[in-house]
Amino acid sequence: MTTYQFLSKKLQKFTLVEFAMVKWVYITLGVLIASLYTPLLAVSGWAFLVITLLAGLPLIVYTLGFKGGIKQKCRQYLQNNNPSNQVLTLISCSFLGIAAAAFCPVLASYEWWVYILIMLILVAKPFNHVFLRK
Repeated sequence: MTTYQFLSKKLQKFTLVEFAMVKWVYITLGVLIASLYTPLLAVSGWAFLVITLLAGLPLIVYTLGFKGGIKQKCRQYLQNNNPSNQVLTLISCSFLGIAAAAFCPVLASYEWWVYILIMLILVAKPFNHVFLRK
């Protein structure tokens, strides 16, 4: 079994709620990056929204290719989840977090450990469910 197959198998165990929590972790990571590297806040938030759209467009097209309603499409997406889709999700959500920090600079005004704490709280349930249980 290759690493790609192993990770695909693990990623396909996510529920919709856990996947949403992972997305919030990625968004928080983007805000953390913006808070640690403040010159990013000088760039317009619209530029980061365009990058978010460009990175997320393949995922949107991929998800809309499934049959059924939006909830069924999301479930089918999770059943076919793989590391390459997860990388695109990471990139798009991180840039969305940077855009949020650019539009609302107060989001990037906290210490770095606050963001790490938020990410640890959000990732606890998905990590426990997917990687520690068989």
